[in-house]
Amino acid sequence: MEWTTAVTMPVVGAFTGWITNLVAIRMLFVPRNPIRIPLLGWTFQGVLPKYQAEIARTVGEVVEKELLTTEDIVQQLRQPQLRQMVLEAVQRQVENRIQQLPAFIPSSWRHWLAATVGALVQQETGRMLDGLVEQARESLDRSNAVSRMVEEKVKGFDVQRLESLATHVASRELRFIVVFGAVLGFVIGLIQLLLVQGLG
Repeated sequence: MEWTTAVTMPVVGAFTGWITNLVAIRMLFVPRNPIRIPLLGWTFQGVLPKYQAEIARTVGEVVEKELLTTEDIVQQLRQPQLRQMVLEAVQRQVENRIQQLPAFIPSSWRHWLAATVGALVQQETGRMLDGLVEQARESLDRSNAVSRMVEEKVKGFDVQRLESLATHVASRELRFIVVFGAVLGFVIGLIQLLLVQGLG
């Protein structure tokens, strides 16, 4: 067997593996619009553009069930720091408004009103927050709001933006797949060469 043949088989195998994986990765994203092949009647489109709606729905369901559940949101809303911050903001606003009452009302009365009404409003606001959190829980459970919000966001993504995002996040892994295809093709070429020599 000539040395050119011996070199060509692994090199062709490496090139085939490299180009195959490169094309396979590109086919995840392109073509962005369906292309119909007239004689065969096939419609050809990239995986991501074709199944974007289904992917969006699946991602939404996974986020709502596994990553950001209704209970997670409720727990965040119930955090003491957040509750205290809201109550203090309401009380400050009430006290500021009362301090702005006409000047003929004695300042001692204004201070007393601010303290009394502020405490009352803070107490009622606390009860109202508890009710709002429960309403939010029921609303989120009933409407699947998180799932639908994520689904709409993903469906609204431009496919080109999704492609650039995916290639940016997984660029190293995608390059590895392409290089691995070349290495695997090279190894297969060597195996073919050994088989041909063995049979020869």
